[in-house]
Amino acid sequence: MGAAGERGPGRAGPERPARRRRGGCPGRGPGRSDHRGPGGRGRPGARARLRHPARVPRPRVARPGAGPGGSDRRPDRDIAGSPAGVTRVALVLNPALPRSGAAREAVAAACAGAGLEQPLLLRTSVAQVGAAQARKALAAGADRILVAGGDGTVRAVAGALRARQDVVLGVVPVGTANLFARGLGLPTRDLGRAAHLAVTGPALPVDLGWAELTNHTGASTEHPFLVVVGLGHDADAVAALHPALKRRLRWLAYFEPGLRRLARPGRPVTFSLDGEVESTEQLWSILAVSSARLPGGARLVPGARPDDGLLHVVLVAPRRLTDWARVARTGLSGRHTPHPALRYRQGCRLTVRPSEPALVQVDGDVMVDIVRAHIEIRPGALRVACP
Repeated sequence: MGAAGERGPGRAGPERPARRRRGGCPGRGPGRSDHRGPGGRGRPGARARLRHPARVPRPRVARPGAGPGGSDRRPDRDIAGSPAGVTRVALVLNPALPRSGAAREAVAAACAGAGLEQPLLLRTSVAQVGAAQARKALAAGADRILVAGGDGTVRAVAGALRARQDVVLGVVPVGTANLFARGLGLPTRDLGRAAHLAVTGPALPVDLGWAELTNHTGASTEHPFLVVVGLGHDADAVAALHPALKRRLRWLAYFEPGLRRLARPGRPVTFSLDGEVESTEQLWSILAVSSARLPGGARLVPGARPDDGLLHVVLVAPRRLTDWARVARTGLSGRHTPHPALRYRQGCRLTVRPSEPALVQVDGDVMVDIVRAHIEIRPGALRVACP
């Protein structure tokens, strides 16, 4: 999301819960962070771990648009000439989102309050959704790149920052679901607190997912992800989401297309985890998850963390409508008891082949006519400003 053989479709036998692997997948870093804020101070080499949830102190708000010392500065500028040792901030902004203007002001105030130059402002567009802007920020010398957008914008920027341990990613969530921000315990309502944390918060290692998708023509594309890759009715429901309903109801809009598909049967899906023998099953959906805390406190995978170094695989195979009650109870309670309708696996690499070309959703962005997906986790590939 190699194989040595294949079992035909049929009822899966009993499955033991996957054991948590020490240290996660190959390439897992030591789990350390320099904990340095804008002033460069901190505890080099201190062991860091994400804490959830966290309470971020309210910043002392300076006048938006004012630079250090109160002077007005245009945010659209080159920052390559900033003094050595001073944090250089860039802001990748999705201007199409309703709260983008407020997010920009909050970031400007946070930078001023921290005694930093105003950020280099880089707006996304339909043609360039974040990766190109992140590369421009790197070329300009930014070492803390903030994203004010939704999960799609954040993942595009994260993909451009992979393996750049000298750069910190900050998130100011202004999207619909903001699943990545929720998984990190970031503020999703108070933009002032979110911006303050993005500008001054300690940098902790966070995993990055990577999906290689092959379509029916044989062409392959690569996609970073931070939350989930889904194949099956999950992707169909995301594709059926009406944009107007999404703007009006925000994350609640995802329920309507999902509920309409609950009674639909599963489809044959062949998959292999970490090179094991392929298995073919009737699945309503198969999910490859890095981490996700859903709105309302529900979780896609109980116990999964964005820094655990593991790819969490969810096999959804309800046989009757009443099975969905168990699925919902697991997500809301955070506790899972073995059941054929909902099974969890852990690994590093997942390969998935649907029986016919299918939709695949990557952090909410839908790809069409996919015949093969290879998915892996890259432990600690990002450094993200966290509580």
